[in-house]
Amino acid sequence: MEKTPYRYGPPVSKPYFCDRETELVELVTKMNQGINLFVLSPRRYGKSSLIRRASEQVIASGGLVASTNLIGCTNEADVASAIASAVVSSVMNRRQRAKHNLEDLLSRIRIAPQVTVHPDGRFELTFTPSVLGTQWARVLDDALDILDGAASDKAVVLVIDEFQVVADIGPKGLGGTFKALADRTTNASFIFAGSQLSVMEKLTSAKGAPLLGMGSRLVLDVIGEKPMCKFLIARADVFERRLAMKTALEIYQAADCVPHYVQQLALEAFNLTTRGETIGVPEVHRAVEEIVGKEAGGFAERFETLVPSQRRFLKALAATIDGRVYTKAFIALSGVSNTNSIKKTVDNLITNELVAKRAGRLRLNSPFMAHWLRMLP
Repeated sequence: MEKTPYRYGPPVSKPYFCDRETELVELVTKMNQGINLFVLSPRRYGKSSLIRRASEQVIASGGLVASTNLIGCTNEADVASAIASAVVSSVMNRRQRAKHNLEDLLSRIRIAPQVTVHPDGRFELTFTPSVLGTQWARVLDDALDILDGAASDKAVVLVIDEFQVVADIGPKGLGGTFKALADRTTNASFIFAGSQLSVMEKLTSAKGAPLLGMGSRLVLDVIGEKPMCKFLIARADVFERRLAMKTALEIYQAADCVPHYVQQLALEAFNLTTRGETIGVPEVHRAVEEIVGKEAGGFAERFETLVPSQRRFLKALAATIDGRVYTKAFIALSGVSNTNSIKKTVDNLITNELVAKRAGRLRLNSPFMAHWLRMLP
């Protein structure tokens, strides 16, 4: 039984997955065709949910998908462990166990791992750092050989989420390592997904990028106003709440159109009503206040870590409507001395994931932090 009309945070599937049908078709098609693909989006846009849904479809049609997230990786050994764990888990899933033996798979990894089997059937491979040492590349090679060897006439895909992490691992980053792995892989294809767009651009499309020309690109924007609002209304109806299009638009715009925040705000407004009642604009405004109040401490902590010029810039950005930061009016409002200083400030704030560019305009990543900033003296 469904307990809530909206969900945000971890990757979601239906009924909490809204739209993205065009992107879903493209992603599933590329996965089934064995085409390498870079999936790029700012954080909170639903990238991981889209990849999860596409993976489910590929697996349902008989394909094999190994998925991992590198967000917690800090060195080469972590990356090797994450990739090897994902590969063994996918090959040893219920569909594949009749074809493969765990002992045989592990024997193909030249550095012996410690193996943990989780209740959900997932295998976790860990390597003693002193033993692994500089042998991490062998583990990656062996894992990709296992995945490549599991191929049949169906798709075989390695999905690596938060791939931008590899840029800061090792003396020169691991982008070139993955280019070499992909070049020698004959059956498996790769989905490289990342949420720090500036880093992903340097890895995939900038001059001299290690993965330049290695695959297609799928760049996610926000979900459109019409499908998102229809989704909000339909989900409210399932839980016997009335939600007019005008109010759905208020939610969409107050959350700055970002899917994660739209569902967060919709849920907060929903929780202010009971069965049979209407979610109205007053409830939306109150819901914004509730969220900002709950998260104010975290906003303040992040704000306090910034230098004064960055704080002034964020306050000015929250106050502006169009996100144009190189105008004379914005420079005067922000107190930043010139366009070069603006660029440096923007680059730092993007790196710290406080702001992002959308359609050529700069916006705060969190619309609720923007609301909080507008409340400051």
